[in-house]
Amino acid sequence: MNPFTNDPAARVTAIGEVGLIELIKAWLGPTTPKAPQGIGDDCAVLRPYPNGVLATTDGVVFGHHFDENATPEAAGEKLLKRNLSDIAAMGGSPRDALITLLLGPDVSLKFVEGFYRGLRACAEQNNICLAGGDITSTAPHFFAAYATLLGETTNPITRVGGQAGDSLWVTGTLGGSLLGHHLTFEPRISEGLFLSAYPGIKSLIDLTDGMAKDCHALFSPGIEAVFDISQIPISPAAYTQSQHTNKTPLEHAFCDGEDYELLFVLDSKADEVNLITQWKNAFKTPLNRIGWLSAISIPESPAELRRLDTGAPLPAWRGYEHLKNVIHTLQK
Repeated sequence: MNPFTNDPAARVTAIGEVGLIELIKAWLGPTTPKAPQGIGDDCAVLRPYPNGVLATTDGVVFGHHFDENATPEAAGEKLLKRNLSDIAAMGGSPRDALITLLLGPDVSLKFVEGFYRGLRACAEQNNICLAGGDITSTAPHFFAAYATLLGETTNPITRVGGQAGDSLWVTGTLGGSLLGHHLTFEPRISEGLFLSAYPGIKSLIDLTDGMAKDCHALFSPGIEAVFDISQIPISPAAYTQSQHTNKTPLEHAFCDGEDYELLFVLDSKADEVNLITQWKNAFKTPLNRIGWLSAISIPESPAELRRLDTGAPLPAWRGYEHLKNVIHTLQK
């Protein structure tokens, strides 16, 4: 759905900020309690966190993270789910969120209502309190929203820690996200909690900019990755998309981004058989060992992504890098 309207009576400007805030309270229902725990005061007073506090922030912008083919509900869900994926990547549980809207004067009330109904549905599913936020007016024909999500964990798993001999694992399937997965993905909260408690998990990240870029964050200096190409879980969408591009399904799996799967490093001394057994008993989500970490063979050379079968480097794939890549256009 297009967020904008030519009808002045249907725009957010028809009711203004105060009126919109009252509607947002109604749309969110029990996911935002009365102030000061919820919307209505200068700050929200949050429930005590018995464990370590996690904090993340992420946003969605119309024309970049979603387009008119997405429902406003799906766009609202995506905003919260993007942040939930960060919490999952630290092995945490979500708690409270603040939502900031950036609205052009021609944004329609109908769109904003659907957006908040999507937020509410995702918040209810994940027991999140939507505690407040901010509304900012912008130039016409612009819609964006940002969330700050707080969570907690007893054992945060960071990105860095992989050493030579450790194995590399990934959940789910990869590639082709623009064919729908970028909206319909499910953050791996339960899987992240499992991994945070499993002995031998050394580093963890969620795949947002493509495995070719994101995997480098897991390596210690002097380490590179050797991939078992036969075990890369390429999604059916990646094969479909490759029929309309000059890229192979494998390149799509490494570079498309917005997979929101978990990539992690397992200590070389950990019990892999036990991990697989426990995983299958707990989840339907696929889990694949896709490679190993190795010491860089030539000192002072940059880390490569190599093939296990031939030892040859993979092509110079780097995934998506903000402020460097040209912003992609969502497929129609």
